[in-house]
Amino acid sequence: MGIGGAIYTGYLSDKEARVALKESVVVGSVVEVSRGKGDPVKYSFVYEGKSYQGQDSGSYLGLSVGGNAKVYLDPDAPETNGLRSFSFKSDLNHNLMIFALCASVGSAIASAILWRIFIRSRRTEGSNACP
Repeated sequence: MGIGGAIYTGYLSDKEARVALKESVVVGSVVEVSRGKGDPVKYSFVYEGKSYQGQDSGSYLGLSVGGNAKVYLDPDAPETNGLRSFSFKSDLNHNLMIFALCASVGSAIASAILWRIFIRSRRTEGSNACP
């Protein structure tokens, strides 16, 4: 993921944290549940008299077609919605950002150590050469 990924997930975390402060929750209806990569779930809901549709990962939510689902949405932009709260998503992205930063720093340190070992081994090979 690297530093760029960490910066991007930090941006997402901040964006979702701002929405979490004002998010609304409505009951939606599950339209489609797919099994497979990401277990996408399609749902529909009504907010302030207008119909909306959304799609999110339904992993671990145990949803079925025709059932109800909590839909979390941005009241200023209801098309921004999901099946998990924005504070949950913000926390998840924040943790991912911390992991990416730690992995990047750890990788840089490991690379520096390996480079020094490589350079030292090259020097000793040169001094052991036959004249």
